[in-house]
Amino acid sequence: MRQNKKGMIEKSTSYMTAVPKNFEDIMDPDMVLARLDNAQDFDFEVLDISYEEDAENPVVTVAYHGETYTVDIFAEELEIDSLYAVNHRFTEANFQAIQEAPAGLTTALEFGPEPQESFHLQLKLLQCLTPDMVGIIDFCSERLLSSIWARMTAESVTPPSPAYLYTIQAVQGEEQDVWLHTHGLNRCGLIELEVLGSDEAHYNAHTSILNAMASQAVCRGTLPDEGEPDYIAALPEGGILVTTWVDWETAIQWYDEGIVGGMPDRLEDHNQDTGIVFAYPAKKDYQEKRFVPLSEIPESWMENPLFLVTNEETQRMSDLAQERIDFLRAGLNMPDCRVLVKVGLDVDPDRRDEAGTSTEHIWFRLEKLDEKFLYGELTQEPYYIKKMYKGFKAKIPVRAMTDWSIDLGGTVVTPDSAYLMVWE
Repeated sequence: MRQNKKGMIEKSTSYMTAVPKNFEDIMDPDMVLARLDNAQDFDFEVLDISYEEDAENPVVTVAYHGETYTVDIFAEELEIDSLYAVNHRFTEANFQAIQEAPAGLTTALEFGPEPQESFHLQLKLLQCLTPDMVGIIDFCSERLLSSIWARMTAESVTPPSPAYLYTIQAVQGEEQDVWLHTHGLNRCGLIELEVLGSDEAHYNAHTSILNAMASQAVCRGTLPDEGEPDYIAALPEGGILVTTWVDWETAIQWYDEGIVGGMPDRLEDHNQDTGIVFAYPAKKDYQEKRFVPLSEIPESWMENPLFLVTNEETQRMSDLAQERIDFLRAGLNMPDCRVLVKVGLDVDPDRRDEAGTSTEHIWFRLEKLDEKFLYGELTQEPYYIKKMYKGFKAKIPVRAMTDWSIDLGGTVVTPDSAYLMVWE
């Protein structure tokens, strides 16, 4: 009998490259290293700079938040795959510059125990070493990152969302089937995750499930082993959506040969440290290790499930919302903007066992904001707070705010995408 595989693996190296506006800025290693004198602006400490035998490029040892990292730094020629995700807004000039860039400055490091902290450090290093850039190429997640977002994030105290550490790609087959798969989790010490046999009608829902699994794994720094349950979402009709994964070499045998994501698509990539996602319909099914593809779960399960968020991510979102509150103030003063704030309020004492928490996070339409309080109208019915209802108006301490969003007439800005309000 085959032994189940582990959700945790040896970390792969994280490669990220800054594309400078002026390529002369990165061609002289001594000039690049001189910029590390500004490391104090980004709260990491340079411990050592050395050169390996017969190597032209430096190796830098840095201390950051109690961990020590060894970072290879080198200029290299660039070639960007056309499938790389572009989730950020770029000026036309910057986007063209990235596409045509002959070279960039690369940092290569192994993540520490906290993936988001390590990712944040790598962004800070790139910003320090290449302050005048047009963007960043994250080769592990196969994504292009805005230079404005990168600068704001590097200067931030709070790390970026776990969703920035990976991407989810969707590939459509000849039979209109869809293959979803992640890129970027291996550098976090996690297997990559996939969905086979999705379709146009359901791939958005399946993407949300995949995203929930990946984000929780990044936040926790761990992923359940093969076949073990992963609790993903509370279902509208009651119960919990429980997923699992199976190593691709085993699971792929259960699908038609011609499916997109089949063996012919794995000759060069997606052929190690990756697992295909399934669901356990009920507790008894887990006990008997009887799981089903996501394409076979009930339609009602995909109708507005409440995806679970780790305590760590809730705290990170709250910290960033507070740190970037000036953007919220600016949005509130813009005409025709819909501004929402999420706040954490105490659950009724007699409902805490039912809620499984002492705090319920609910959205208000923001009407006024001062130094200590926000004033708003509740946009939804609370589950566990009897005295509040949709339309209820409240005065709430600013410290209770855990998230916000600003609708700028079709463009929604959140604390993680606040760069859109200074985009040029």
